[in-house]
Amino acid sequence: MTIIPEKTTENSLYLIIKQGDFDAILKGTKGKKYRDEISMNTVTKYLEYQVVDGEVQLLYYPDLLSEDKLELYANDIMYYNDGVYPYAAKDIWYLDLAVGYGKGRDMMTVVVEDISFEPEKDERGGDVRLSFDHEDNPYEDVNGQFAMWNIVFHLGEVVRVNGQLKVDN
Repeated sequence: MTIIPEKTTENSLYLIIKQGDFDAILKGTKGKKYRDEISMNTVTKYLEYQVVDGEVQLLYYPDLLSEDKLELYANDIMYYNDGVYPYAAKDIWYLDLAVGYGKGRDMMTVVVEDISFEPEKDERGGDVRLSFDHEDNPYEDVNGQFAMWNIVFHLGEVVRVNGQLKVDN
């Protein structure tokens, strides 16, 4: 049994969502929240890192990224790695979800049971793999070494709704 820690600012993440997603999570019919791709703007929001000599270095799982690949692709958030994301997610235990930005918006806090990563998918459900041309522009390539990665929060219990602790009847 997993012991869920007390909620803190360090183990929580605030996200804006749509009303339909809010309602589905509250009803228990939506068990995952996909977040837009990992980018240079969001990397420190979602991934574990350390700063060495003023440079962000991502923490990775050595069993998922070989030494030779690490030399080529260290800190490359887009590296495809045979469809397995090698970098460590932050230790996020709670999502604070809000519908839009209005003052009277719906809000909830939900427990995060797990975090995974998935490459962006095409309309057939296949991984979108990328390569880069000589001007560093990305293009789709079925054998490409890169992908846009999405973070997936696997949702657990809703613990607070609109400021009130949620109590199941």
